[in-house]
Amino acid sequence: MAKRIKLHIPAGKLIILLAIGCLFMLMAGCSGPGKSATPTPMPHTYPASTVPMTPATSSQQSANQTANGNNDIIFNHTYSTGHSYRIQLPATWRGKYTVQESKNQVALDVVTFCFYKPLYVNESSTSNQKVSAGDQPIFSIEVETGGQWEKEKQGPFGYGIELASRDDLVFLLYPSITNDYQGQDAIEYGKLADDAWQRIGKTFEFEDDN
Repeated sequence: MAKRIKLHIPAGKLIILLAIGCLFMLMAGCSGPGKSATPTPMPHTYPASTVPMTPATSSQQSANQTANGNNDIIFNHTYSTGHSYRIQLPATWRGKYTVQESKNQVALDVVTFCFYKPLYVNESSTSNQKVSAGDQPIFSIEVETGGQWEKEKQGPFGYGIELASRDDLVFLLYPSITNDYQGQDAIEYGKLADDAWQRIGKTFEFEDDN
């Protein structure tokens, strides 16, 4: 049987030890997990198409836009005969975007809506000199063949939102997934990117459907 060891501590010393122990407990309570801290804000990111593009044929707001009763912007675009569509942009977008039309090795037609403010980034990780990062897309609408889209869905660009299909063509919305702006520009860009995710795709319709 293990032998128990008795410790004899004088009453005066016991009181001192208890007081020290209470003091340590109070200090731990002030600096431990119970203390609330201001959370560090996380960067807001948004999905974007990264399919390589040829140089755009235009880089300005399209002339063929009108306003509805809510002063929202109606944007019309014709891919080819019988394949004209329109989308509706919120009135708050007015003056805050440019439009580029292009195509690439995957998409037959690409209409990209870019943020009106240029983005400048550090030339390198060791330099403070700023260089242009090019026009930053808010979203794009792409036209692909049905077969191409079936392949795309299995890869990294498969997050495109299918808007409609017609004559073996698929019309896709690619919202942005990155927000590299800072400060107020990041807030402004983020609001437009949220619209691209939540609202604009729902307004897509072919011109001859009505």
